[in-house]
Amino acid sequence: MTTRWIVLLAAAALTVLPGCSAEPEPVRAERSLFAMNTYMTFTAYGENGEAAALSLGVSEA
Repeated sequence: MTTRWIVLLAAAALTVLPGCSAEPEPVRAERSLFAMNTYMTFTAYGENGEAAALSLGVSEA
């Protein structure tokens, strides 16, 4: 009887523990600029974050 409980608890632990793995850090890209008398920082996350941060379309004069 106790062996059955030990096996059951071990099986339950093995099914729950893989959910504890660490998630990878999201890809992050930042762009800062000064406009309208204000310093702004834009942050984009994801695979295309760098392209999104660069495509803000701000013309610097």
